[in-house]
Amino acid sequence: MTIAAATVLLWTAAVYRVWVTLTCPRELWRTSFTVTTVALAAGVTLYLRRIDLDGVVHTPNLTGLVAHLVLAAGVASVHIYLLTLRFESPDPTRVRRCLTWGGATIVAMVMTWLASPVHTIEYVDLAAAPRSVALVLYNLVFYAYMAFALVNVTRFCVREANPRRGHAALTRRCSLTLIGVGCGTAVPVLALYALSAVLPDVTSLSGNRFGHLGDALLPWPLMVLSLGILALLTMPWCVELAATERRWRTLKPLWAHLVHRHPEVRLSLPAPRPLLVRRHFRERRVIIEINDALRQETVGCRVHSGPTALGGALATRQRGATQAHDVLTATVNETAALEQLLQTARAYRAAR
Repeated sequence: MTIAAATVLLWTAAVYRVWVTLTCPRELWRTSFTVTTVALAAGVTLYLRRIDLDGVVHTPNLTGLVAHLVLAAGVASVHIYLLTLRFESPDPTRVRRCLTWGGATIVAMVMTWLASPVHTIEYVDLAAAPRSVALVLYNLVFYAYMAFALVNVTRFCVREANPRRGHAALTRRCSLTLIGVGCGTAVPVLALYALSAVLPDVTSLSGNRFGHLGDALLPWPLMVLSLGILALLTMPWCVELAATERRWRTLKPLWAHLVHRHPEVRLSLPAPRPLLVRRHFRERRVIIEINDALRQETVGCRVHSGPTALGGALATRQRGATQAHDVLTATVNETAALEQLLQTARAYRAAR
């Protein structure tokens, strides 16, 4: 059940990245990130279904090889992605070097797999296959290449997610943190699989325990990694929703006071259905109603004396000849106007 949930999250992240790539301008960083995400989802799925698929193609252990090759291609792509994050315009020589190393790894894996004794019987785990130098080299090449990439990604995420490096956006920092944790915790899992595959050849011990432990731990790094990718989609929505709710809680006491005194300013409009759009709609309506009420309310304050004075006057019901709206200062945009109303609402709540 856990590995199934991890696979669903992986494919959700992959579909999301494909959608972003198809709907946004073509960029090397965006394409390489998408290729990595799709390769990870496809490689894990192929590996989980390898026995069934081998039965379809009538070739023992072939799907396991294909799964590893797809993952290796994803690793080559993630190295290119890291280059695009380090350099605005990566040197083509560096990109070709990443592709060369990836291609050399894939060729080495294919050659050692062909030379391994795994072509007559289907093995649930290659650790149970007859021992051979070629099979040991196959496992070492694959796991070393994967671990090298995971360590690089982890180091990058730790460095970039550090708040002391600058005021990175919360969404990006959260995404980098989750991706870094997912990749970092996957390294010990790969080590367990490598021990499971290589240990019987170098010692008299069985590696089954390491393999079973790796199987039990694998879904968790995959899920964390998927959540890190999906955070780029979900976090902005959640952050904006939380900010809208926070502004509503600040404005609500002032708004309730003003519409109670001036019920004619209430607007009767149908609210849209999407949650975030509905919250933005409510905020916009509340701002309009507060401003309309302030044009009808009078207070004992000087003109342009500011939101703090207005909030206190409204809370203590200081009557006067100044129109409440004139107590506020002129603003240059809607953001500044909203912030001024929020300051008024905070002063109203503090003085009430």
